[in-house]
Amino acid sequence: MCAQVDAKGEITLDEMAARLKAEQGVSFDPSSVWRLFRQLELTHKKDIQTLEQKRAKIACQRHIWITRRQPFMSRMLGRIGFLDEAWLKTNIAKTTG
Repeated sequence: MCAQVDAKGEITLDEMAARLKAEQGVSFDPSSVWRLFRQLELTHKKDIQTLEQKRAKIACQRHIWITRRQPFMSRMLGRIGFLDEAWLKTNIAKTTG
């Protein structure tokens, strides 16, 4: 199991339980897999930055936004409105397992 986690990088408990059933023919509840990972000290929080943001194309677009668009927008502050998103749904990004 350790080798599978190392090979894939990040794997969910459901994915690992499904993989164990496919490869070993034994069904495990994801909570059982979690307890085993905890005993092996293989627990960690997932990266808050999405995998999409790490793709080369998206990283390039983010770089363009930061280096070109933000300076342009800072010069045009009189034409930019502010949208307060404080009351919008903010729990979109998972912060745990």
